[in-house]
Amino acid sequence: MRGYYVHYGEEKYPFEIPSGWRVIQNTVFEEAEISLTVPEMVKRALAAPISSPRLSEIIREDSKVALMVDDWTRSTPVNQILPTLLEELHSLGVKRENVEIVVALGTHRPMPQEAVANRVGEAVFREYRVSQHDCHAENLASIGRLSTGGEVKINPIVAGADVKIGVGSIV
Repeated sequence: MRGYYVHYGEEKYPFEIPSGWRVIQNTVFEEAEISLTVPEMVKRALAAPISSPRLSEIIREDSKVALMVDDWTRSTPVNQILPTLLEELHSLGVKRENVEIVVALGTHRPMPQEAVANRVGEAVFREYRVSQHDCHAENLASIGRLSTGGEVKINPIVAGADVKIGVGSIV
């Protein structure tokens, strides 16, 4: 048997593949040396966004902003990203009461409040409105129909925001 592992969150889980099995592809990535902190990377990304105008070109002082963050099934360091992003929004004149954070659960089960606080950071959890998306809620906002006829509904907080910002990992 040969040993392999898979990363999940902060953990590395080993598993074995029986010697009679054929592995078609196994990619091993070198550990990258990271010279920037997460807040530094966020500042750099905000200063030079890819295929998007800078926030300063989008945000108005009276903008209502929805920050959509992924849930605990992803390894995104949300609690390290949000303080820098919120600082940028406030430097552009956005008021704290005009910012809402929505944990984008998709169809995943709700997270305990303690896990939500850990996910977004204790200070952010205390100081901002934070909610979890409920894909079965009656108040989802209809934004149109698919070409196949199905109705497209989204979170009402996100639908009502002037600016929508997603914070998450690509997996």
